[in-house]
Amino acid sequence: MSLFDTFLMWWILGSFAFAFLLTILCRNRPGAISAIGVFLICASVGLIVALSHEYRIAIFGTDTKGVITDLVRQRRSTYAVVDFQDAQGEEVRFKNRQGVMRATYAVGQKVPVRYLETNPKAAAIANRQSLWQPMFFGTLFSLAPLIVAGFIFRKQLVRMIGL
Repeated sequence: MSLFDTFLMWWILGSFAFAFLLTILCRNRPGAISAIGVFLICASVGLIVALSHEYRIAIFGTDTKGVITDLVRQRRSTYAVVDFQDAQGEEVRFKNRQGVMRATYAVGQKVPVRYLETNPKAAAIANRQSLWQPMFFGTLFSLAPLIVAGFIFRKQLVRMIGL
């Protein structure tokens, strides 16, 4: 996990924790609901930025085939190391960002790869588990706080206007 990914993870967790604490500590104070909405929006933006890698690959990526050359075990996940040739014929090696269960891939297995032509190291195994599933759940978890924040702001606006 890169330093940027670690920062984003803590940003998201911190935003939700702070919003939760504000909810508990400031239940009856005016302005607390606005603060909660702001932190939910910050957490949502953090999630979108965290998944920008997958979004760029899915939207602007080029398809090719690759071969799994190694399976790296880190903590409780296994990460596939994949070799493929880019459009210029250069050999590129990358470690997939999404960990899988050990039995999912085998060394020597051919897999679909999607990569950015401008930066072939920005690549992912182009299957449901490695590329599309993180995007789906990331989008879902990004939209949920935005929707909640919208309802919070609407509730506060209704109270202010007196409808």
